[in-house]
Amino acid sequence: MTNASQRRGLARGALALLAAAAVTSCGDDSADILQPGAGGSMFASYVALGNSITAGLQSGGINDSTQRETYAYLLAQQAGAQFVYPSLLAPGCPPPISVFLDTLSTVGGAGAAQPKARPATTFIGTLPAETPARVAIVVEGDTFLAYACGQTDDFNKAASAWFKGTVKNGRIEATVGDKKLSAAIADGTVRVSLRAAGKEREFTAKAVAPTAIAGLYRAARDVKGEVVVMGWIVDEKHQVVGGCQSKKQAVALKPAKPLPPPPPPAEEPKAKEKQEAEESLIGQVELEPGVSLQGAKVTSAANPPAGKIVLAQKK
Repeated sequence: MTNASQRRGLARGALALLAAAAVTSCGDDSADILQPGAGGSMFASYVALGNSITAGLQSGGINDSTQRETYAYLLAQQAGAQFVYPSLLAPGCPPPISVFLDTLSTVGGAGAAQPKARPATTFIGTLPAETPARVAIVVEGDTFLAYACGQTDDFNKAASAWFKGTVKNGRIEATVGDKKLSAAIADGTVRVSLRAAGKEREFTAKAVAPTAIAGLYRAARDVKGEVVVMGWIVDEKHQVVGGCQSKKQAVALKPAKPLPPPPPPAEEPKAKEKQEAEESLIGQVELEPGVSLQGAKVTSAANPPAGKIVLAQKK
């Protein structure tokens, strides 16, 4: 075979493999042109024949960005060949799909639906060999908020604290003063270690249903420049431990009245029962006589609630 016939064969092969984006534009029909260059005489006249992939169709759509990722465009760019294609400006015709989650959204699509954020998950664990004490951890995406407290002033002074931070590779670590919380999340449970007052406590925390009364409750108030934070942890049996913390003290809080009993496993608590539970989680603000705070359930680790102010009724 002569050199001339070899060149003709290569040219025919290139024409068969390379595709032109012959697409009818529903956007701007201006064309991008690559000037002749290093490809030599073989690419002096360059066309591309093919299908939707050659044109630049990706993820159910096409635009100028996907058109510039086709092999026809990339080869012309490497060869320095003159290559004209109808540029489909963003968002495209149709726009490529970019997200498959709870909803679909498209690149640059007007009014595109956004994926729904996953709800926070609350884990509750009981500390072993302690007077009733628990830890609640609320995880929302890569953010967590945790609270450790017990039923006695002694435990709360030694080990009670609010922890917050970032979840990294399924692990949690936070330090407040001499207290350190470490945890690893796996298969719907959390292995927790709480170190405080020179003692390390290891235990497991389990997830509770987001619609249940069980969970972490919080209330906070700034009183004359001092922030008072109250917290209550309600377990699946509706047993409660709580505490009130400020810079000067950490004391235990008891519910104002017993919480309603848990519903049967297959049922969800009624709205009235949830309201009664929150009304039971109330604490007096010592720096403000006649002012109490009512807890609200923590449903977001990033934006915990401040609770509700309850004023004493005048006699």
